[in-house]
Amino acid sequence: MLTPQLNGKTFDRHTSIILHSATLNNNQTLKPRLLFRCSTEVSRVIIERRRKAQELCCHVQTFRLFKLLPNRGERLPEMMYKIVVLGDGGVGKSALVIQLTQNYFTVEYDPTIENNYRKQISVDDDTCMLDIQDTAGQEEFSAARATFLRTGEGFIVVYSVISEESFLKIHSTVQDIYKNKEQDQFPVVIVGNKCDMEKDREVLTSHGRDYANGIGAPFFESSAKSRINVEEPFIEMVRVIRRYQGKSKDKVTAAPVKKAKDKKERRCILI
Repeated sequence: MLTPQLNGKTFDRHTSIILHSATLNNNQTLKPRLLFRCSTEVSRVIIERRRKAQELCCHVQTFRLFKLLPNRGERLPEMMYKIVVLGDGGVGKSALVIQLTQNYFTVEYDPTIENNYRKQISVDDDTCMLDIQDTAGQEEFSAARATFLRTGEGFIVVYSVISEESFLKIHSTVQDIYKNKEQDQFPVVIVGNKCDMEKDREVLTSHGRDYANGIGAPFFESSAKSRINVEEPFIEMVRVIRRYQGKSKDKVTAAPVKKAKDKKERRCILI
């Protein structure tokens, strides 16, 4: 095979192969006569610049698709919150969840046994995913509800403002949550649904708010039919979960420090 020459300079075959492969990887066409117009050093510089440009392009595309952890190439997992919706039968739990996730109001009442929905929302400029468990309000499905009480990270307890009976039952529901979680407090949001039916109201707004304040929970009155305060309870639920999880982490990190201190105080000195 002949060695290519240009202006009295001789170029080895390795230079042509490198330049040819570089141009092909860059999706560009290069005429054969141009393959030998660069020295080996210029060839190396061109390839190095192309490599850096391709890496930069790759990083930019990755950054657009995913959130990156600082100084790492790892993907930041999207935060998911498991929220359980509880309440007596017929208070509008399913209508509220369907209005949130599918943007329509269900007219017919079909008693729920168990339904699961997912909804992506933005909370304080952070995108998160809600894993929403819609539960049955009837007593015959109380066994299945116990499972959701153990696995839920936050609970939206719903009553109907046109049913005083449903309002009186939310206290036992909240106590069941605390009992299953073995905690004196846990992320809970109280929602009085069907606030659009003002003429049939049996529960005053002040009564619902006073109860929620008594257990330290946020309170909303909503209407799935009129789409009033449909998304707001779920957004606030995420905030409450975050605050609760933050306090739990502080307790966990504080415990070893105290233990180490106690251990230090029990040291013995031999004379």
